[in-house]
Amino acid sequence: RSLPPTKRVLIAALALAGVGAVLLLLAQSGNSGGSIGEWLGTRVGRIWLGRVATLIAIGVLLDDIAATGRGKVFGTIVSIWLPLQLLFLTTLTSHSAAITQPPIVPLAVDFIHLIATSIWVGGLAMMAFVVPRVARTLGDADRSWLWLRNVGNFSTAAAVAGGVLILTGSYLAFLHVGSWTAWFRPALGRTLLL
Repeated sequence: RSLPPTKRVLIAALALAGVGAVLLLLAQSGNSGGSIGEWLGTRVGRIWLGRVATLIAIGVLLDDIAATGRGKVFGTIVSIWLPLQLLFLTTLTSHSAAITQPPIVPLAVDFIHLIATSIWVGGLAMMAFVVPRVARTLGDADRSWLWLRNVGNFSTAAAVAGGVLILTGSYLAFLHVGSWTAWFRPALGRTLLL
C-alpha cells in the first residue's frame, strides 16, 4: 500500500533536512578546527542539537498523530509549533544573530523571512507533488474545483509571502551588505543578486 502524497512530501522534507543537518555538522566542526564533540559544546553546536531534536520530534509526533488519529487541536499545535521552533532555531545561528544594536529587530525580520520562505517553498511543493496526485483520484468536476481552490489559495499566499520576502530580504541585505552600491562589488552581493 502506498503512502499518501502529503506524507511522502513530509518524509522527503525531513530526509533532506536530516542530510542537511549532518552536512552542517561535518562542515562546521571541520571549520572550527576541533572535534565534533567540542563543536557540539559551543553555542551553535547546542542550537544544532536543538534543531535535530526538533526534526526528530516533527517526524515522530506527526507520524503518531496520523497513526493514532489524536485530536485535531494537538495535531494543529504540533504541525505549527515545531516547524516554527525549527525556523527560530535557524534564526539563532543566522547572520542576524550577530547584530547587537538593535538585537531584536534583525532576529525578528530574519524569522519572518524564513516563515515567508517556508510558506512559498512549501506551497510550491504541495502544488507540484500532492495536488496532482489527489486530482487524479477525482472526477472531472471535483478535479476542476480542487485545482481552482488550491491555485487561488496558493496564489494569494504566494503573493503575500513574496511581498514579505522582498521587504524582509531588502532590509536584511542592506543590514548585512551595508549599502546598495556594495551589492555590485563583493562576491556576496553578486551571489545574492543571482
